[in-house]
Amino acid sequence: MQYVEYDSFAPSLKALYQKGGPYKKAADDVLAMRQKIKDVYKFNEIFAVGLTHHGENRIPYCRKYDLTGRARLVTVINNDICMLLFAGDHGSVDNWLDQNRNIDFIAKKQGDGHVIEPVFVSTSATPEGAIHST
Repeated sequence: MQYVEYDSFAPSLKALYQKGGPYKKAADDVLAMRQKIKDVYKFNEIFAVGLTHHGENRIPYCRKYDLTGRARLVTVINNDICMLLFAGDHGSVDNWLDQNRNIDFIAKKQGDGHVIEPVFVSTSATPEGAIHST
């Protein structure tokens, strides 16, 4: 599994940390996951927190994890790549997901790593002969 961070991830994690209290604890848990990624732990050792009970369908391949204090971690996992997209309290995560509804996050190879590019997925009928990634 390869791991890539989206542009909004680090600022969202910082904002969560700065809220203090249980949100700081949630941010600390995500920072520990980040360190485990760097230390090449196995996926199930990194993401020991559980998924939310209701899943997530606003973004293709999205997984939303439950953190301390009703905070959430939003990821996209596909083709052996885990994209860390956003971390925040319940409300800020819902807002971020609504703002990014129907976005397909694509990890593109760049140098030795990957960058994440958002691509809007149309909800209208697909024209005959069109090919798309999902």
